[in-house]
Amino acid sequence: GQTLVMLTGGIDLSLAWVLTAAALGFTDVSQGQNAGLLPALAAALAVGVAVGAINGFAVAKLRISPIVMTLAMNNIMQGVALVYSDGTPRGGVPEAMRTLTTGAIGPLPTMVLLWAAATILVMLVLRCTRAGRALLAVGENPRVAWLSGIGNTRVIILAYTASGLCAALAGVLFAGFSGQAFLGMGDQFVLPTIVAVVLGGTSILGGRGGYGGTAIAVIFITLLTTVLIIENISPGIRNIVFGGVVIVALFFYRFLQNSGRSAS
Repeated sequence: GQTLVMLTGGIDLSLAWVLTAAALGFTDVSQGQNAGLLPALAAALAVGVAVGAINGFAVAKLRISPIVMTLAMNNIMQGVALVYSDGTPRGGVPEAMRTLTTGAIGPLPTMVLLWAAATILVMLVLRCTRAGRALLAVGENPRVAWLSGIGNTRVIILAYTASGLCAALAGVLFAGFSGQAFLGMGDQFVLPTIVAVVLGGTSILGGRGGYGGTAIAVIFITLLTTVLIIENISPGIRNIVFGGVVIVALFFYRFLQNSGRSAS
């Protein structure tokens, strides 16, 4: 989701509490019963779609800065989650979702296979469809895209909506994996999503990049996080490492840009 938004030249800082709110809604609606799985899933995803659409409308139509809008929406969703749960998450995770998120097909976890399928799908959409090309065009040069007949507003709204949907789905899956929903469960993912997108080669100015690079960067970040945890590195130091990686990646990206200009 973050990749799609950053390809338009934006950023989504609301995903932390969209993820959390969706997970809280999912467990509350389902009450841990398989019979309530589909209604709970629909409710959780609706939260993500609604928040994403509002973010996209505000950024594209009202010209509000993506950083300001999504950060404000993150605070709003934090308040909504706290009021909705009264500070104490309710309900539980259906056994079917637990089986999906913790099971395996042969030697591979089910979640890895689902992510691989999603990766292929997003890459095909970005590279082989009109919608994907429109997304890249809007991020590279909004004015040229508009003059070419592309509906910039629609594209941006759809990108943010997709980001909200992905955040909500991540919340549901994370709740299934951990067996519960809890307050602040999405806070740990905001910086890693930005790091993954930047390390994956997507320009923070939009228009260049793709999901294949993000997927590779996710694997790298997962390995890095695992090593830091094994070495018993504190969360604070991990945040410093992630921030340093972003800065180094940005300097490297700028160096490559300057080198390209010099060569031409």
